[in-house]
Amino acid sequence: MDGYKAEVYTKPDCIWCERTKELLAARGIPFTTINAVENKQAMIERIGHAVSTVPQTFINGKYIGGHEELIRYFLHARAG
Repeated sequence: MDGYKAEVYTKPDCIWCERTKELLAARGIPFTTINAVENKQAMIERIGHAVSTVPQTFINGKYIGGHEELIRYFLHARAG
């Protein structure tokens, strides 16, 4: 998906974080990972509210959400 860039808030030993990164890579979307533990306050400020799970993903600056929301995002993009 040309023109797309993602940022993923993750934490160590998180299987859903790994699956999100695999999904982005499979779609050819470059991504940066940000440690959610070390950058918790920045993540909360960026999302606009506290979240209790990771990963939390942004694509082209737009907040997508967790792994399941990312899947729905791709399904919607494909249908549209």
